[in-house]
Amino acid sequence: MQLFYGGTALFDANTCEVTGWSTIVRASGTGRPVRVLNRIGVKGYITGDGQSDLTTKENALRAILLAPYKWMDFRQDSGTSSGLTLVSSTSVTGVVVVEGPKFSEAMNAEYVTRRTVEFTAEAEYILAGASGAVISFTETVSIMGTGGPVTRLRIPVNNFKPVRQQISYFSAVKASQRGHAVGHTDYPIVPDPIWPVPILNQDQIKIDRGNPRRVGPGLGLIEYPISWNFEYSSSEPLVGLPGIPPL
Repeated sequence: MQLFYGGTALFDANTCEVTGWSTIVRASGTGRPVRVLNRIGVKGYITGDGQSDLTTKENALRAILLAPYKWMDFRQDSGTSSGLTLVSSTSVTGVVVVEGPKFSEAMNAEYVTRRTVEFTAEAEYILAGASGAVISFTETVSIMGTGGPVTRLRIPVNNFKPVRQQISYFSAVKASQRGHAVGHTDYPIVPDPIWPVPILNQDQIKIDRGNPRRVGPGLGLIEYPISWNFEYSSSEPLVGLPGIPPL
């Protein structure tokens, strides 16, 4: 086995080991798994002849690992990739070395015939079928009034005590439907208004779209936010419930 990054062999064949491979599941606000973070830990040995040669190779390895978004794979002796592979082109974050390289040892054969290095790399991927997922969803329906009589407190000219008087037999019922959602890899669909025209005030419809979050190159745009606001007015009582968050 031999480790390659961006097509460059980082160590001689069979001179490095995997210290850990983990997969962390990312879930939406509704609990649906939408992405996975694959992380690999590596411990390798740079071989060389003397301090000058090993220092040159150490600095070259640092430069290679600090350049992000390249393919990292352990290749079998046949030259084909093994299961220990981080593909950058299909990742939303790209492959990035997030810890290291660390050169913690400085004894025995260090700087004589070898240099020991450790690092951790990771990449995040969208799960199959999760591109259209809704990451979060909230909606509120507010209703003000019942359509009944309107009364107000009046202060008579000949009495300091206010008197309640009815000034109208009927009143307008006002309502609002406000919400916010975040789509995984695109803007989610805005819910339909609860009440149709003419109760819906078409001139007060408001839709806001925000920018997505960039987490890497290429495919690295996720979490598309959108919000909506519908205003209503009616001469009759209204009853309505907010939408249910989609899975």
